[in-house]
This record gives sequence, structure tokens and C-alpha cells, in this order.
Amino acid sequence: MEQSPYLFFAEVVEAGSFAMAARRLGMDRSNVSRRIKELEHSAGVQLLRRTTRKMVLTDLGAAFYEQCLAVRNEVEQAKNLLLSQGDVVRGALHVSCPPAIGRLYLVPLFEVFCRRYPAVSLQITMKSGALDLIEERIDVAIRFTNEPSQHQVARVLGRTQWIFCASPAYLAEHGTPQLPEDLAQLAWLGMRTRMEFQLRKEAALHRVVLRSRVACPTTPCWGSWPATGWACVCCRSMSLPATWPEVDWFRC
Repeated sequence: MEQSPYLFFAEVVEAGSFAMAARRLGMDRSNVSRRIKELEHSAGVQLLRRTTRKMVLTDLGAAFYEQCLAVRNEVEQAKNLLLSQGDVVRGALHVSCPPAIGRLYLVPLFEVFCRRYPAVSLQITMKSGALDLIEERIDVAIRFTNEPSQHQVARVLGRTQWIFCASPAYLAEHGTPQLPEDLAQLAWLGMRTRMEFQLRKEAALHRVVLRSRVACPTTPCWGSWPATGWACVCCRSMSLPATWPEVDWFRC
């Protein structure tokens, strides 16, 4: 990468001659002369008076040299700032995650993170669904998906299953489903309004579409409904409370 003309001019002046500047900068003397001429031509002024033995700054050249020193000083300060921060993690970090993941797994980790990196200010958004990371200025997003966007850098953190559950009271009243197709006839509490699955029973795959009577992406909003026998539940395995019995014949 070619050196800035301001820094280059300061180096040439301090070298005292084109020949010495060429040795210091590791380039041909003719290239040093060419770059100085280009600088003078672009400004339409003379910065150096040159003879076969020496070079002398013009009045404008001397003033320009002082400004070049100021530029070099600013560059050095900027470089030192970056180098001084290299071992310290600091700044703002915006993390987005589904509410269930946040409450069950990340809240304790956020505390550990803040203790380890006290110079980082953390913003947490617990929200499900698709997000525009750029528009909402999100640095890291955790999402359930089988098809991450090609425009984002994605990494698999783990895998989860969809679980179909029902209380004993609901099964006693409506019967236990025997076939995957039976699931579509039941009343569902789901995380989405329409849920489509490929279910495996023994060696066969079955496509099933479930429509939620009540849809909510956060399972705590369902309260005691699943336990009272009002409906079946379709949720991710990590969101499943231990008090809800699982119908384990059907699984994604």
C-alpha cells in the first residue's frame, strides 16, 4: 500500500535529500522525485527547491511540513489507541434470543458474562421470529431454524425436538391419537398459528399440518391450560415443563 502523501513528504524532508529518502523508504530515487512532483503538481505550488546537492523548503513547503507532522502525530495516536485496546473487550453488545431460551439458559450466563467483561454494555432483546439484524442493530441473534439466511454468519449451537403433549384428562375425554393423521383433529395450543411437520412412526414419514386454536410463541403464557385438559400442546422439547405428560408415540 502506497504511503500517504503527507507522511511521505515529512519523511523526505527529514531525510534531507532524495537519495537518503530513497534508502530509508526502500524505493528508487526517481520514484521519490516523481511523487514529490506529483504532489506539487496537484496543488499547483512549489514545496521544495532542489539542486544537485541539496533541497530547501519554500515558505509554503515549511508550513505544509508542519501540518504533515500534525497528521503523522494523529495517525500515531490512532494506532496507539487501537494497540492499547487489543487485549480489552469493550463496547456495546446487543443480543437477541427467544424468550424461552433467554429465561431458561441465558439469564444466568449473562450475569457471568457481565462479570467477566465489565467494559461491555449489554442490551438483551427477548423476542421470537424473524429479525432484521442490521435495522435493529443486533450483533448476535439466537434462533430456531433449519434454514439460516445466506446473508448472515450462522453457527449451530444445538438441536431440539418438537413434542406433542396432552394431560390425562384430555386424553381420557378425547382419546389417545393412534395415527399421525389423528393429531390434526385435536385442539392445540401452539407456538404458531399453522405448524407443519414431517413425523416419523416406525419407518414411515407422515406430513401433518396442525392449526392452533390458541397460538403464542412463549409457553408460560399458556398458564394452567395444558394441565386442565383444555387442549393438547405442541412445543419444543426445551420448553416442556415436567408436569405435562408426553405423548411419545409421535415425534419430529
